[in-house]
Amino acid sequence: MQNPYTKSINVSQYIDDQPVGRLQRIVFALCFLLIALEGFDTAIISFIAPQILRDGLIAQHDVALLIGIGMIGLLVGAPVGGVLADRLGRKKVLAFAVCWFGLCCIVSTLINQPGLFIFLRLLAGLGIGAAMPPVANMVAEHCPARYRTSMLALVFCGFLFGAMAAGLSTGALSAHIGWRGLLLVGGIAPLAVILLFVLVVDESAMFMAVAGKGCEKIAAVMQRLYPAADFSDCSFGAGEAPRTGKPLRELVAPRYRIGSLLIWAIQLLAYYVFYQLSNWLPSYLASADYNPAQAARMASLFQMGSLLGSLCCVWLTRRHHGAVVAGASYVLGVVAIAALTLGQSSAYFPAIIFLSGLFVGGPIICVNALATVYYPTALRGLGSGVAVSCGRLGAIAGAFIVGAASQAGFSYPQIFSSSSLLLLVSVIMLLALHRQLLRQRQSDQAELSTSTC
Repeated sequence: MQNPYTKSINVSQYIDDQPVGRLQRIVFALCFLLIALEGFDTAIISFIAPQILRDGLIAQHDVALLIGIGMIGLLVGAPVGGVLADRLGRKKVLAFAVCWFGLCCIVSTLINQPGLFIFLRLLAGLGIGAAMPPVANMVAEHCPARYRTSMLALVFCGFLFGAMAAGLSTGALSAHIGWRGLLLVGGIAPLAVILLFVLVVDESAMFMAVAGKGCEKIAAVMQRLYPAADFSDCSFGAGEAPRTGKPLRELVAPRYRIGSLLIWAIQLLAYYVFYQLSNWLPSYLASADYNPAQAARMASLFQMGSLLGSLCCVWLTRRHHGAVVAGASYVLGVVAIAALTLGQSSAYFPAIIFLSGLFVGGPIICVNALATVYYPTALRGLGSGVAVSCGRLGAIAGAFIVGAASQAGFSYPQIFSSSSLLLLVSVIMLLALHRQLLRQRQSDQAELSTSTC
């Protein structure tokens, strides 16, 4: 039978060769908003917890559980969302996950029973975690390779913007709408954005090509991305073979094993150190005889430094690989943490806190992008999800280990000093991962074979 298609297109290569179009920019902007809202809904509970406690909905001993339970949800939800995104598609899973956590936030505003309220925070965390891999996948698969790391880093800056917005909103609006009103905003806003996303954005053409979807469907998606091109009578491939094995096992297959282990370990250590400092700096400052208002203001310098650092890292990744940028930043982070533990009486202490955020919090953006850049399309959802889970495991550990160590008699400077050693280990692993990525890229180019519909 005669082949009805006269031209074969490698979707990945075609996207890499084209300038970024209007619809792709819309995809990136909507993904940024979704990540920002995930950051808002993740952080808001920490800011409103004192009000919830004051209203008597939860007891003092439940506060840590209320804050930590969402992280546990993220830990579980991320790999689940990654697996589903690789099987069902990025768009469907993202829409379901965002609706899930948005509705959980809305329903929680109606609850007056502490156990059920905490359970809803767990469910919301599951949805937030499940939404992260498909967001990363949509960005990576709509972006040319030359901009991919930078765009992923920029989009994930949204999480820090959302967390900052949660704090500012609490200060500005809690007196007017209360903590329930803030949760309601955190529920309605994602539903509005995801509705716009569903109406405007198509499924990833890269995913469709790997999954073997019909050429007519892929052509329609490509036509919307590149209106000036003609995709009639075209067949489409992805530049990579479809995966047929068990996805989780493939992550640790010889081809990806070293990179996977390095990415997981880097994620765990990076989030451990970041959340250790982020969550416990106020207590450290309070123990150093700062009053609560001063401690809060000075601790916020860490978040401001993290946000500026992430923007600097986005700019640097346009010229250098994300692993190199993160490694160089963490070397400076070791120095900043050392100064943080020694200089609390210095007049430069606020600047030291800011620099700690700049060099420890900023590179988190690069770390988040590593898995999405490393894995092929068919494994990208699961690979990103497992990496996110490793990060959240580190975040949970960073939050609770400091408390246990403090109760055991260790001082905050002693505890934070251990973080500098972990950052040095991260630098070594980032350099090893960079070499592995270069070898992987050379191998992929050598084995490149286009599969057609």
